[in-house]
Amino acid sequence: MVALIKRFHKSKFVAIALITILSHTIFINSAVCEVKADITVAVLDLDPAGIPKAISKLLTNRLINELAKSKRFVVMERERRDEIFEQKEITLSGICGNIECLVDVGTMLNTQNIIVGQVGKIGNTYTISARMADVSKGVIIKTANWDHQGAIDELLTKGATSIAHQLIGIMNKDDPNPGDDDDSDGVPSNSGVLSVSTFPSFASVFINNELFGKSPCVLGGLQIGTQYLLAVDHPGYKRDSKVVKIQNTDTTVVNFILSKNKKDSGASGVFLKYLAVAAILSISVALITPSGSN
Repeated sequence: MVALIKRFHKSKFVAIALITILSHTIFINSAVCEVKADITVAVLDLDPAGIPKAISKLLTNRLINELAKSKRFVVMERERRDEIFEQKEITLSGICGNIECLVDVGTMLNTQNIIVGQVGKIGNTYTISARMADVSKGVIIKTANWDHQGAIDELLTKGATSIAHQLIGIMNKDDPNPGDDDDSDGVPSNSGVLSVSTFPSFASVFINNELFGKSPCVLGGLQIGTQYLLAVDHPGYKRDSKVVKIQNTDTTVVNFILSKNKKDSGASGVFLKYLAVAAILSISVALITPSGSN
């Protein structure tokens, strides 16, 4: 009897290991996909005020790169933008300040969104500001600001990154201006990656209550040291959420196993049944196999 109990406990470990391996395999396979960027955006050169124009162009390039790296947008290349301006014989002098100008330029560039901004210096304070407009609706949908007192090179290493993240919508909302100096010496210029997998797949993925795509997905351009509210929602399942902190440049992997609503039934129930059958078979084999057999 004691031997039978030992074999039974051993079989339970085998079953648990089997379920763990199967689940882990699902999550690894699902984590290789990325959110498909389907929102097109063009970035106009940041208008310089009190700083060299060459610096504003460098900051514009960094802003474009950070937006593209996030995989949130399909960002128009600067060269393509300038080529269209040349074909249309358009010269933008100064900032395109009103919504009518933004809509006209965005329509000409054939993008859904357009970003305009300014970089300057007042006294000892450097400042970057930007706005993103929805071309079809003719409204400003995002704004971003970053102020800094210190070395001008931090406009490139921190400021442009902060502006990009604010426009993407993945900033820590408790920090209205991450460019301000603090004990942690500001927000690091490098960024982390978040891999989100769910069972079942194709759940809506939200970061700070903003929809980013369907699981499985990989989200880039997340600020290191920042906490994000990550939530997933799937029809027929209970919404789940976690607070996730990006620790470093390594990929942070988060897996969700969603609980099914009692009134619904679907593919997840079938899958769990398969796991249960596998566990039962494992237990049965362990129980009926003689202890001395290989």
